[in-house]
Amino acid sequence: MPPFPAAHAAIIRLHWDEVAPAPALPSGECHIWSFALGQTEARQRHLAQSLSAEEIERAAAFLRPAPRHQFIVCRGALRLLLAAYLARPPTECRFTLDQFGKPSLLAPAANLRFNLSHSGEQAMIAIARDFEVGVDIEIHRPAHDASGLARMIFAPPDLEAWLALPEAARTAAFYRAWTAKEAVAKAIGCGLALDFPSLRVSFLPDHAPAILDIEPARGAARDWRLATIPTSPGYSAAIAAATSELRLVHRILSD
Repeated sequence: MPPFPAAHAAIIRLHWDEVAPAPALPSGECHIWSFALGQTEARQRHLAQSLSAEEIERAAAFLRPAPRHQFIVCRGALRLLLAAYLARPPTECRFTLDQFGKPSLLAPAANLRFNLSHSGEQAMIAIARDFEVGVDIEIHRPAHDASGLARMIFAPPDLEAWLALPEAARTAAFYRAWTAKEAVAKAIGCGLALDFPSLRVSFLPDHAPAILDIEPARGAARDWRLATIPTSPGYSAAIAAATSELRLVHRILSD
């Protein structure tokens, strides 16, 4: 039997100014924060105040305004949220990168784990304590774009099952699988170095999210929890957590 899926909590809508003080983050719980990348100039200026000198330089290096604004919003939101949990100024958050480029808190750590993903006009940040998390959100592309990727990420039996679906159902099923696999890869911290076909996840309509098989070096499937995250139409999102127990609290930020 696949692992029992993560439990979903009600969605909570908050104003950006309600981030601090951060809610309690007990063991076994993961907080998901969703927000739009297209923020007002005033919000962007506020978030930019949280950035480090190095991040300000990186933002200035973007030649086009849209990627620059997205970088500021994502990094500023990440610092704002982590600072709220740590009860510290955002500028005191320091990061380090592992060999695959996955960031983690260097100081002050407080056992917080986090992951960020953005696609299209939407972004998500997952924050937990004492266990690794990965989150992935993807905007849906045309079905013909999914076909080539499906042959790269699916094991042969899964590819056969995907191709057997009605064509109208394939896009949603592909993104259920893709976001789930990406979330696991990001939780592990190996990114595209993961052998995606060997990671098998449930993706067919009406099947509960679960990891069915994973490389032994990555742990056992029963040691992971996987869940889809409700998001805007035309997007799919998933979260993976290296824990035996997972409760989700999803907060949506808006002005």
